[in-house]
Amino acid sequence: MGDSASTGRAMLDVFIEHLEWHWTHQLRPRLNGRTDEEYLWQPAAGAHAHPDEAYAAWIDALRSLDDAPLARPVGRTGGPWAQHSLGTLIAHIHREIIHHGAEVTLLRDLRAHRATL
Repeated sequence: MGDSASTGRAMLDVFIEHLEWHWTHQLRPRLNGRTDEEYLWQPAAGAHAHPDEAYAAWIDALRSLDDAPLARPVGRTGGPWAQHSLGTLIAHIHREIIHHGAEVTLLRDLRAHRATL
């Protein structure tokens, strides 16, 4: 049985690989071909970061974790996630990225085909 640091690093690598696969094969290709109108629309000024930049920053942050402290509770800075482990929070964030990415691509499809609906 491996030590907790190597086990944590292996789990972190799984989290990264999982999100990278969804980003590369499902979500990012569906964002190609956005019009300026789609790209520049935002519900409030400054509401959106460029998705590629936000994705890269998140993956870089995950890769920078030392010894992947995934079992450690997030703590009070985690708000409602304070009692949950960092690994649980990362998994939740990835579910949210995948979920909201699917919503964005659905809305793009509906908008593109609105004349035929």
